[in-house]
Amino acid sequence: MGMAYELGTVLGEGSTAITFLAEDESGRKVVVKQFKSPNYAEQRWQKEAQALRQLTHPQIPKYIDEYVAKVQGRSLPHLVQEYVEGASLQEEMKNRKTTWNESRAWLLDLLGILEYLQSLHPPVIHRDIKPSNVIRRNDGRLVLIDFGLAMDSVDRTFDHTMVAGTLGYQSMEQIAGRPTIQSDVYSMGVLAVELLIGRSPKSMLNGMTLEWRKKCLGLPL
Repeated sequence: MGMAYELGTVLGEGSTAITFLAEDESGRKVVVKQFKSPNYAEQRWQKEAQALRQLTHPQIPKYIDEYVAKVQGRSLPHLVQEYVEGASLQEEMKNRKTTWNESRAWLLDLLGILEYLQSLHPPVIHRDIKPSNVIRRNDGRLVLIDFGLAMDSVDRTFDHTMVAGTLGYQSMEQIAGRPTIQSDVYSMGVLAVELLIGRSPKSMLNGMTLEWRKKCLGLPL
């Protein structure tokens, strides 16, 4: 490890990792993702780091560093990324209803990020596009975060057959473990419906089918 990081506030926690707001030796704020299992180092974290290193886009957090450190006697892998200051779309939607013009502008902004991911060779599939993974930066631009489930569109994948993503935002082929670049487009469509009508996809699920069409009647074209 080339630099030391001081971990601070917990930003989030999932089944495999805890994300901290941290500072490097110069006092710069960064995000450190600490994986919970030493075995994870052999399976996915280095692939995740490799994916992050190849992504160069102003609306995707920059890869900074990776290291292994002792935590309570265990050698745990860590990934370090750029810290993006702002509120998630999930937080924004909890506090107020978004307007039609806001929703349209946000969706166009996000589609630019998706266009970039799909222009790579091979294309990268995010697999977990949802409001909590989109941060609205202080300058108003949107940033797509959390590439922990990302994969290439070829067999060089992160657990290709694993059912990944969040219920309600997953396309049927993603649920079946066969995601494609169209799967992210589907998730973006679900996000569009959520922004425009202010209802979560879980409230529109009938089994595994998202019943959204009737909910969107009367929306402006």
